[in-house]
Amino acid sequence: MNKRLTKRLLPLMLSSLFAVSGAYAQSTSAGLGGVVTDSQGQPATGADVTITHTTTGTVSRATTDAAGRYTARGLRVGGPYTITITKDGQTETRENVYLQIGDANTVSASLVPAQTLDTIQVTSNLNSVFSAEKMGTGSNVSNAEIQALPSIGRNIQDYMRLDPRIAQVSKADGAISAGGQNTRFNAIRIDGVATNDPFGLESNNFPTERQPVSMDAIEEINIGLANYDVTTTGGTGAVVNAVTKSGTNEFHGSVYGVYRNDDMVGEDRNGNDFDGFNDEKTYGATFGGPLIKDTLFFFLNYEKFERSAPGADLVNSPLGDGGITLEDIAEVQSIAQNVWGFNAGSVDGADSLGTDVEEYAAKLDWNINENHRASFRYSKFAQYVAKIPNFDSSRVSLDTHWYNQNKTFESYVGELFSDWNEMFSTELKVSYRKYDAVAEPTSFLPHIRIDFGSDSLYLGTEQNRHVNVINTKEKGVFFAGNLFLGDHTVKMGVDWTNNDIFNY
Repeated sequence: MNKRLTKRLLPLMLSSLFAVSGAYAQSTSAGLGGVVTDSQGQPATGADVTITHTTTGTVSRATTDAAGRYTARGLRVGGPYTITITKDGQTETRENVYLQIGDANTVSASLVPAQTLDTIQVTSNLNSVFSAEKMGTGSNVSNAEIQALPSIGRNIQDYMRLDPRIAQVSKADGAISAGGQNTRFNAIRIDGVATNDPFGLESNNFPTERQPVSMDAIEEINIGLANYDVTTTGGTGAVVNAVTKSGTNEFHGSVYGVYRNDDMVGEDRNGNDFDGFNDEKTYGATFGGPLIKDTLFFFLNYEKFERSAPGADLVNSPLGDGGITLEDIAEVQSIAQNVWGFNAGSVDGADSLGTDVEEYAAKLDWNINENHRASFRYSKFAQYVAKIPNFDSSRVSLDTHWYNQNKTFESYVGELFSDWNEMFSTELKVSYRKYDAVAEPTSFLPHIRIDFGSDSLYLGTEQNRHVNVINTKEKGVFFAGNLFLGDHTVKMGVDWTNNDIFNY
């Protein structure tokens, strides 16, 4: 067993002369702030700002300081929000405001006396590409964009490519490169839990062929490059944060299905027909709503993926050219059974392969009070892929030599967002993930090879699959706080990770 313990302390950070400092780079929430001034352009001290998430009734409150600034942290990503600013009996409401993950969202106001103007004039600078509050470069993909953009692979990589600095380097597995970096240098997190391959065998950034959480459960994606925020860790390429959907005060759900087959894929550049798979089927459902109105919400999702694909090429194998005949195989089967007392297997089913993937998740959101909000999510992903080794132009294998490559990815994450007072806010995240990759042989026999001239017949357990296991467990605690001191913001925090890796 190889155990690695990683501790990281993120003490001080940044001073800023602006209304809102950059959001936490690992945050799964949104921030909002702004400046309120009077008709003379001077700071309006003591203005009340009420921020209401319309679909859940979640309320956050803030009061402008001596500089007219207000700030709110730990808000739900997305919206719509209604923002109400009140000062000396004057009230203005701003509706349909949407907040992005990882961005410093800004809504400012200029208060005009009632005898001059009956309302407060509100200006906003939401999601500005060039913003003094940004901690580096990056882009966001909103839920509206996720819904509008077709994704054949139904994975985050397709949406990450909306950023022009990210390019796909392999169509076979969807691997992407950020700024020319190796694909393994990217860090992809869903609700703050790392979803990268923990052992480094895969090149698509994930430990499995498909991502561990369905795209239909993703609310928004943030892609960061060259981010100098102190909380940015784990990636020198792209650092991607995605947040999952939550329930609201109304019950809502969806049922969906996707189908495609080999006829929908074009020929290669040499005019050869596509033979990567026969067909693929994806179907799933989501459902969410309130358990206690305005207080406790749930969201569930389930997805199933099935693929049938061509198996071994029988025509161009020794079975096709006569190097090994069915009579030869029958003789081997007879000797194995009658002399040695075991089933040697057969070649039945060698011309087809199957892949099955199943994913499900549950999420709870709890509005504890106006100053504290918590969430908890559990998800599990299971993938089963049939493998037929040693079956090519000079080799044939029987089904006792085949195996299934099984992978599971399970994660838990709990988060607490708190505004302790007008000056101090915190975010606490505790997570656990477990990844297993286990080869499941169809037999427990010696690895056997029988030569027929220059051709070979294989049976029994494949030599590397008698025991082939990867188990990883990762525990993590992330804490970050912002202390607002007038013209300056001090950011501090701790990021602790413990990894247990077992490979045999």
